Amino acid sequence: IHLVERKKEMRAARRYQTRLSAKRSRGLEEE
Repeated sequence: IHLVERKKEMRAARRYQTRLSAKRSRGLEEE
């Protein structure tokens, strides 16, 4: 795997994680 590809994948994973945590916290707040 190229370094650029790995960096892009890591960035995407981080974005996915942040979105997941945000959705989770939002759901908790609503309840």
